[in-house]
Amino acid sequence: MNPQFSIIVPTIDNFSHVQELVSSINTQTLLPKEIIIADSSSSNEIEDGLKVIETIVPIIYLRVGRAYAFDRFLDYFSSLSIFASIFKTQYSKGRAYPYEASNAGAKIARYEWLAFLDATTIPINTWLKDYCNFIYLHECDVVFGNTTYCAETKFQKLLRLKRF
Repeated sequence: MNPQFSIIVPTIDNFSHVQELVSSINTQTLLPKEIIIADSSSSNEIEDGLKVIETIVPIIYLRVGRAYAFDRFLDYFSSLSIFASIFKTQYSKGRAYPYEASNAGAKIARYEWLAFLDATTIPINTWLKDYCNFIYLHECDVVFGNTTYCAETKFQKLLRLKRF
């Protein structure tokens, strides 16, 4: 059993979370072959920060857009045929939606298995090994995981409330 994983992380304007995630990935009991950071931040902070981050797993940086004020609003209006000719020539593509960034990362991944993480999701250190064992034990082609949401702020706790 020699699984080869690419981990794909869509992100935007949150270098501290990316840094924490990369550190966490480097402590996995089964290391991935690469980490693909698909970034659509408004600045170059993540790109610049990744150049000096210490990691044993190679990081591939992929710019998938650049966020700016009202970019999603303008993107919506440019999709309407009445506004298409006006907006298409007056602004460039802004931030990528998470699914767009994930898909872009998947397109350049070099390994057989793709694992997706959000930049703010810190996996337990046996995450890849556990899923790898599950894949081989059950002869799966795909596995979906689960997440425990930790709330720190009052607002996060409110969002995490369960309905009965």
